[in-house]
Amino acid sequence: MTSGLPSDAIAHPVQVSVRRATLTGGFNVTVSGESFPAALPGAARVRFGAVVVPAAQLEDSSLVAAVPAVPAPAAVPLEVSFNGQSFSAPPPPSYKVDT
Repeated sequence: MTSGLPSDAIAHPVQVSVRRATLTGGFNVTVSGESFPAALPGAARVRFGAVVVPAAQLEDSSLVAAVPAVPAPAAVPLEVSFNGQSFSAPPPPSYKVDT
């Protein structure tokens, strides 16, 4: 599915609503940022490390997405996409997963 956005539309997330998570994930986080283009319904994505999940755009500067489970404690980088191809440029915000 294409979003109708250019493939180079890159957003800049700057804050995530949690700083710590559990290995099991399964709860929602809000990602706030800058330069979030309007996404077509279902086009927004959040990448947690290597796992990409769908996201809902709340407004022009925030998204909400469900945190996936992770195999081990780690710092998890977080990136956003509004076209499923281009993800936000580093350095991304991150959160820490505890046991």
